[in-house]
Amino acid sequence: QHADGVPVGAYADVTTAAKDSADGTWYVHVQAVDRAGNESSVTTISVLLDNTVPAITGLVDDAVPTKSKTWSWGSSREVITYRHVIDQDPGGVPTGAYNDVTTATQADGDGTYYLHVQAKDDAGNESGVVTVHAVLDNTAPLVTGLSDDPGPLQNKTWTWTATDADSVITYR
Repeated sequence: QHADGVPVGAYADVTTAAKDSADGTWYVHVQAVDRAGNESSVTTISVLLDNTVPAITGLVDDAVPTKSKTWSWGSSREVITYRHVIDQDPGGVPTGAYNDVTTATQADGDGTYYLHVQAKDDAGNESGVVTVHAVLDNTAPLVTGLSDDPGPLQNKTWTWTATDADSVITYR
């Protein structure tokens, strides 16, 4: 991992070198010699190895019912592309091409919607799928228990309830 390194040791009939499973800038220093003892100058090349999976940031579950949901995400790394899908399957997996889109909106519907996002860096490292959810509720509560009373009364107390996918209902 040193740019100014030089080959040491005996010459051998080796024409390949490999390095994997490590991050950082790595150097290969090569020097050749012929049978007469003539040595070439040292040739040095480098490669930046990146085996770190990108992390997706900014996504959290949202269990409070809402009419629509917009998610935004990113990464602390610079050159990242993403693919995503919104569905009602908690085990969904995005497919298709990666792109630079970092927001998605579910504009309507009822029930739990899942956003599944996967990231890929410029070295080809793919993240696992990150899944978050939001609860959408676009159906009005149904008020029940009220009816007209025939005839005049001296007093009346009304009671009612409402049914809805949302367990928290208030009245006016």
